[in-house]
Amino acid sequence: MAETITGDDLPRKCPYYDQIEIGKKSSFVAYSYASYLSHLLSGEEMPKRKLLVCDEAHELDEELANQLATNLNGFYGEILGIEMPKFSVDSNIDSIRNYVNSFSDTFQKRESIMKNCAEHTLFLQSEDHIKKHYSCIRHGVKIKDGCTSCGKVREYIKTKEFLKCKEHVDCENDHRYINHFVLNELKNYTTKMKILQKGLSSSDQNYIITDIQSKTQDQGKNLPYNFDEITIKPWHIHWFMDEAYGKF
Repeated sequence: MAETITGDDLPRKCPYYDQIEIGKKSSFVAYSYASYLSHLLSGEEMPKRKLLVCDEAHELDEELANQLATNLNGFYGEILGIEMPKFSVDSNIDSIRNYVNSFSDTFQKRESIMKNCAEHTLFLQSEDHIKKHYSCIRHGVKIKDGCTSCGKVREYIKTKEFLKCKEHVDCENDHRYINHFVLNELKNYTTKMKILQKGLSSSDQNYIITDIQSKTQDQGKNLPYNFDEITIKPWHIHWFMDEAYGKF
């Protein structure tokens, strides 16, 4: 409270991000374990300080293990055209490492393409695009109840046919699944993949599959892809502890 922290990027619109920047520039700062560890694991540059004090340190192991746990989700692999193998609790860790490496490499190669696709999706769902296909003479694309022409616009929007258009966007990708929200999720997912890669390269026998959510059946019908979600977690966390706290 005795310090006044200023900077070219302060204040910004969101108090949360202001607090993060102030914390980085202050002579000392207090974090929750979850907040501090999430910044470390995201690869964010943290300020260099001489002393680290861990209060309630008996909770640190569990917090770290939870932060280092990774959920592998077949949905994200399907977006990149990489089907996730059917893992089980007895699966060889090498097979997981191969999948994670393949996923990370593919996303790195396709990220710029997917950014373009996300821009395509913005255009496809815009009023300017929708009215190229369906619009009401009286109401445009502003749907009014009781209007027959508006009913056609409503049906076109409801079925999301506008996202399948190839007439006004020259792109072969399926824009129903590629947008800025999915792209951000993929970036966050890939960050976790990089952390998992580091852990597996440090000690692959340290990891176990702790949970599998099977999603291969949908109302009795086989899904075309493996959309399972598995949780992989480390037994020991010394490799990360040494890296995170060795400089204090």
